[in-house]
Amino acid sequence: MKLPPPFPAQLLLLLHHLLACASRSVSVRAWIFPLSGFGTITLHERRATFLNYDRRSTRSTTCLAATTTTVQDGSVIDDIILATSKTSNTPVVRKRILKKGSSDSSPPPPNSQVTIEYVGILASLQNHEEFWTPQDVVECWLSQQQGLPETLPQVFIKEHIDSDKLLDVDFFTEEYIAQKLGVTNKIQCKKLVMAAKRLAKDRMDYQATSSTVFDSSIDRGRPYTFPLGQNKAIRAMDIAVASMTLGETCQIIARCDYAYGKEGLRSSKGDTRVPPFATLKFEITLLDIQE
Repeated sequence: MKLPPPFPAQLLLLLHHLLACASRSVSVRAWIFPLSGFGTITLHERRATFLNYDRRSTRSTTCLAATTTTVQDGSVIDDIILATSKTSNTPVVRKRILKKGSSDSSPPPPNSQVTIEYVGILASLQNHEEFWTPQDVVECWLSQQQGLPETLPQVFIKEHIDSDKLLDVDFFTEEYIAQKLGVTNKIQCKKLVMAAKRLAKDRMDYQATSSTVFDSSIDRGRPYTFPLGQNKAIRAMDIAVASMTLGETCQIIARCDYAYGKEGLRSSKGDTRVPPFATLKFEITLLDIQE
């Protein structure tokens, strides 16, 4: 059975704008829909507050772009959009709170020293966590290809080239690129096909090991301390920790451009730990904040 596609970014944005316009705090009624990586969620009538991370000016401001309430096996879980793409507002970092932090604690301010425990996991293909919308394809993958027509991103969006189409070797062919996408240069067509095949191979190579831990402070036997907002952690982790309170444990899903991008991550011996363009999951616990 084919898994459902991710929650459409356009609908999320519409909901975002509707809620944000209503004094930034409104009630919403119940809908049920699939959300990539987090299963099926139910939006219940509740009050939702939207805060802008980029304009944060106080410790109490968190990084929320949107919140929902998830009903799963009878439990209620908060799912949060922590960051969206600057060019399209597509969700790029999502967070699920697994354990709430101290009610007396505020999120850490910029430049504070934070100490965390974390486990880094390759996102699961089986759970559709690696699915890319057409906008994801354009922003994560197409933007990294060289010497292509400037209008090609718009064509990808128009033709709805999501990751399923991009990685289908029988669909994404040189003939399709020339005839449907309007790329007349044969060398460019061939390069696009080869790049798509490399991406498909990378995903297939680690499909058997998806949900495999690639990094863990717990396995190393010591937590990780770093200055917040100083590029000492990947972007997604910086954003996530900036939204947490002391003692909180959360899971995040990070798009590749907020993780290790087109290069991926290799060990000191040269072994691939994170494939290129990989979506990642992290489970993070905030242990300490030093201002």
